[in-house]
Amino acid sequence: MTHIRAEGVWQNPLFAALLVCTVLSPVLPGVWLGFIALWAWGKYRWQLLEGDLVTVTLLGLASVALVATLVHQTPWGFVAILFLTVYVVVYSWMKKSLTVAHFRTGLTLTAVTGTGIVAVMLIDRLGGFDFLPSSLAYFFGLESWKPTESIRSTGTSGNANLAAGLLVCLALVCFYKIVAAGRSLKQRLFWAGIFAVYALGFDLTGTRMAWIALGAGMAVQLWFLYGSFFKHWLKSFHFSHVLLLIALPGLLLLLGKEWLPREASFDTDLFLRLQIWERSLDIFYDNWLFGVLPLHFGEVFMEYFGQYEYHAHNLWIGIAVDFGLIGFTLFTLLLVTGLIRGVQWIHWANSRREKELAIVLMSLVMAFLGQGLADYTILVPQTGWLFLLSLGFIHIRWMQLAPLKQPKIEKRKLSHSPRAVH
Repeated sequence: MTHIRAEGVWQNPLFAALLVCTVLSPVLPGVWLGFIALWAWGKYRWQLLEGDLVTVTLLGLASVALVATLVHQTPWGFVAILFLTVYVVVYSWMKKSLTVAHFRTGLTLTAVTGTGIVAVMLIDRLGGFDFLPSSLAYFFGLESWKPTESIRSTGTSGNANLAAGLLVCLALVCFYKIVAAGRSLKQRLFWAGIFAVYALGFDLTGTRMAWIALGAGMAVQLWFLYGSFFKHWLKSFHFSHVLLLIALPGLLLLLGKEWLPREASFDTDLFLRLQIWERSLDIFYDNWLFGVLPLHFGEVFMEYFGQYEYHAHNLWIGIAVDFGLIGFTLFTLLLVTGLIRGVQWIHWANSRREKELAIVLMSLVMAFLGQGLADYTILVPQTGWLFLLSLGFIHIRWMQLAPLKQPKIEKRKLSHSPRAVH
């Protein structure tokens, strides 16, 4: 069995506890993020509010939420403002306290301990937690938040889709350790075994988009690890062949729906999703500037269509309808710049371990975007912090490395420019 060095994350107990909370309960991560924010504010005060892109963007989203709260006169807006403010403070704390070693070893340990979530699913299927009172089952995510006849497992998330999103993140940590160079066969087999446990977890949740998210994350990792090989391989194909390869997964899904989880309800679920997206866009058209806010969305949906829907079941439509065009623009700015900086960080990474973290975080972000095609898992702190603060740490590391790397790049450009030749 592989040996995992734990010295990194345990030097940052606040972050270690956040990871533990994430595995245990859907409620605890939000509470612990609030505790970190209070602790950090007590220690650093106004030093936390620096004018970098992430801070300005998140404060911009909080400002949009404040205006929308006043426009719609709903108390739900203060929940969005609170969490966005907490994210600002926690992000600023990360800049001062979190290192590559903390994040990398933390994710590695969580990938191992997270297999307990799948164990919980199996025990729950056998009725092993039936003795727990409803309130306790709710707290630990064992009881579904939405009343349903479904047997889909919720793990420790209270929702099958959220559980699947969390398992995808942990599976991607394992996948990197399987495919990256520099590990023994024994280590690869260990991580492959854990990856297989998470694959079982996907099946227990019955979530289709988990496989899409996993595929997106795996593709990102393989591209950054073996991109030169793929580029050389693709050059031997005609452009039409490349297009066919890209379209092939979609064609296989359409022709082989029986391979999908819950294949019997695929057509019905697809129709319902399309209907929700269409109706969400109708709400957006009437509230296009500032949006209707998360949580308040359900009440507006009820007013418009006579039924309650928690969210838009699509990340992009969800951001647009919740925070309006202004919020959508801010979110897109944060995401696109994060992806660009993430690519630069991967190229700048000085060590194998730092490159591992950079690629894994990029794959997590892309996995959330993949699942976001038909869900909105970043809305809840248990999975939302993994998306937002992974993106935030990409920005942090870029800002730390840019002053060291960019002067060298500029010098290299100047040395090859015509003016530098005498």
